[in-house]
Amino acid sequence: MSLVFCSLTEVADGEEFGAHCEGLQILVIELPQEFEASIVNTQVTEQMQKTKQNEQAASRIEADTQVRKAAYTRNVTVTRNGADAAYTQAIGIAKAKAQQQLLEVEAATLSQVQRELGLTSEQTVAYQEFVTYHNLDNASFLFGLGNALVTLPTK
Repeated sequence: MSLVFCSLTEVADGEEFGAHCEGLQILVIELPQEFEASIVNTQVTEQMQKTKQNEQAASRIEADTQVRKAAYTRNVTVTRNGADAAYTQAIGIAKAKAQQQLLEVEAATLSQVQRELGLTSEQTVAYQEFVTYHNLDNASFLFGLGNALVTLPTK
């Protein structure tokens, strides 16, 4: 205590108004109420500013995330649409090639049948009709009945 007191006395006798203290520990500071309120208000204001800044940063991050999500969704949609178009095109080409091959085989077979059986053009057309009827699931042929009346059950 004597060291602190002496330093304070010397300072009080000099022209300066202040003190230089070393090794001093302050346990309680009592400030006037307006100083206390001012310090609290300053801290609250700083905390509110930091909170606002953090909210703005969070809003920016959320907006950036939404933009990236939209871009990703758009890319996924474009990729899927491209894949769907490629799939549809591949299926269409495959069906067209299969149909072309079927027609080529039918034409070659019909030509061979016409040649081996010695059919005329009219007979070849009739042959094609009967082959077509034969390939239908619900077609029936009745032959050699003359003028007989045929009744078929209906559903």
